[in-house]
Amino acid sequence: MAQQHSVCSLNPPQYSCPSPDLLQIQFSGVNVENCGENYSKSLFSELNAVTYTEAVQSEKYTLVLTDPDAPRHEEGEAWLHWIHTGLKGSDLSQGKLTGHDLVVYNPPTPPKGTGTHRYALFLYREEGQQQDTSVRKRGRFSLHQYAERNGLCGPLAMNMFTTKF
Repeated sequence: MAQQHSVCSLNPPQYSCPSPDLLQIQFSGVNVENCGENYSKSLFSELNAVTYTEAVQSEKYTLVLTDPDAPRHEEGEAWLHWIHTGLKGSDLSQGKLTGHDLVVYNPPTPPKGTGTHRYALFLYREEGQQQDTSVRKRGRFSLHQYAERNGLCGPLAMNMFTTKF
């Protein structure tokens, strides 16, 4: 069982491997267990489960999936594919997605001619009540600013895969 977290720290997300602890991600067509592997975009139509075995049972967590390689984005911005909040640690350690979607899952859809895109799923610990009850746009999303505004700690874990048109 993981130890209770005592200090909240926030760092900018890093879109590279190796990473902090890895999340296990189960999509409709593939299980992503290793960071940085390339897959066909057709395998990601549904996101079924995310597992983090080091989750503290009594804590709540937020998951955020982004594409930092989306066209027309500045450094530190990404296309937002999913935000899931209020995820209980006791469920996260078993791959159950309790909580709720603040932004519903949007599968990877890299545009034609834009090359290979990285898709990174980050895990944050929630320190209190989230301030953002909605996110108005998926484009030009700043994960670090979102995490700051909402008192999130981390990222504690992540995983990343690549795909292209």
